[in-house]
Amino acid sequence: MQYEYVPPLFVTSVEPSIGPAQGGSEVIVRGGVFRNTSSLQCRFADVVVDASRITNTSLRCITPHAEPLRE
Repeated sequence: MQYEYVPPLFVTSVEPSIGPAQGGSEVIVRGGVFRNTSSLQCRFADVVVDASRITNTSLRCITPHAEPLRE
């Protein structure tokens, strides 16, 4: 049996922090340590989207469509 220690993930920044409700905006998530795997994801409220690894400290996600907030 073989084990591999994987340090916990952490996020240091998300840019941009705001965008249009229609979605389609690129978001860069910085932090670490992001492994090179096909199961990376970002969550925007209740919607989960696939993420792509740029480096071991940054990911790229595309925002989904969202309903505008109502006052």
